[in-house]
Amino acid sequence: AVLVTLHDGAFKVWDPKARSLKAEFTVEADLGIGTPLTLSDDGAILAAGSNAIRETENAIRLWDTRSGKLLGVCQGHTQGVRWLAFAPDAETLASVSDDSTLRFWNVRTQQELLSIQRIADPIREIFFSSDGPWLAFKTKSGLRLLDGSHPADPPGGIEQRISPPDKQTKSHD
Repeated sequence: AVLVTLHDGAFKVWDPKARSLKAEFTVEADLGIGTPLTLSDDGAILAAGSNAIRETENAIRLWDTRSGKLLGVCQGHTQGVRWLAFAPDAETLASVSDDSTLRFWNVRTQQELLSIQRIADPIREIFFSSDGPWLAFKTKSGLRLLDGSHPADPPGGIEQRISPPDKQTKSHD
């Protein structure tokens, strides 16, 4: 799905294959330049971070794109939210904030699942792998990978699987 935002707070979700409008709705939120937005892979849920310049709530709002209904609010960041990414199954949302945390949220309940403090240099972008367990994030020092496929690990175990760019394996021909 492709998301188009309009200055009046309206959103249009397009199906690029069918070249047709899937949904159109308006939200009551202060969405300005730099407000992070992301759509779930199926286009059913829109996540929007607070406007870091004009809002102090530092929250993430979730909307159902079919009805335009607010599903809930994820709260816990203490500074502006900068990057958002849905897991492919749309059950988990990852967020990065100026408070130097990477947080994972349960989309259905809006409850925080995990918070990782000061994970790396400032994170610039985050993406889940298409099969779901890996989160890639871009920093000043390169691309890093986070393996989330072992939920039974003790807290902090997830951090140990970060692969710094200088330690990644290289193929030899």
